[in-house]
Amino acid sequence: MPQVHTPNSDQDRAELLRKTIQTGQLDHGATPPRFYIPAELLQSVIEFYNDSNAPVTGDPVVGFRNRVRDLTAKRAVRSIEIGQSDHADAVLELYIRDYWEVLKRRTVRLGHPVSVLNFFDLPQDGTVPAINSRADRRIQAQKIADGETAMVAAGFPAMSNPTMAEMVQKLSAAENELSQITPFDREVEDALAVVREQRPRANELNEEILAELRHSTRKLPSGTAREVMRSYGVEFDLLEGEEPDPTQPPQNPPAGGGGGTPPPA
Repeated sequence: MPQVHTPNSDQDRAELLRKTIQTGQLDHGATPPRFYIPAELLQSVIEFYNDSNAPVTGDPVVGFRNRVRDLTAKRAVRSIEIGQSDHADAVLELYIRDYWEVLKRRTVRLGHPVSVLNFFDLPQDGTVPAINSRADRRIQAQKIADGETAMVAAGFPAMSNPTMAEMVQKLSAAENELSQITPFDREVEDALAVVREQRPRANELNEEILAELRHSTRKLPSGTAREVMRSYGVEFDLLEGEEPDPTQPPQNPPAGGGGGTPPPA
């Protein structure tokens, strides 16, 4: 039969607690009440999951729900910052490659000696180095800056498309975007540290919920027991070769609602 899926992420842990509170309160308030989980356990879940006030100081106590939400939000913001940094780096690399290509074409067009490429630490056959990391981009951008300074000092004209000023601006933008990631890294680390502190208690409550549901539904038909447990947020994993419950919708229903003859209009 399907095996209970033990929550293994903070979002899954929080979701089981949330659904347990929702369904547990409904069942305990029913007529007659249904105590699939004890009232004491339900109260413990509510206190841990929700925000509350400390009994002595009155300071706010942030529950597991909002700790997980805070961590998720901070990770999302950091992801945006990383994306912006990646974009700035991609633009920088585009300018580096454009500079190399224009430099090689200009060398041929103006009849400059190919040794001018050596100013930029490029071989005279025009082969350009691979760029595989942020560090590579910064190294090559600096070589271009140093190379142009030396090239102009040797009597050759400065590049104009792109210009050195444009190259420096793109390098500065990439450095600025990269530097902005670190504060968000720290915010994620701090939020994660708090969730890690609460995680053992979340696991403990999850285990208690599953244990109580197994016990309280043990005499019900297996299909009914699983439906009760699902109403509390429990998920099941099918073992290899098992068929899903007939009451469960297929994971990938066929397009068009399953085919067949449509009902008359």
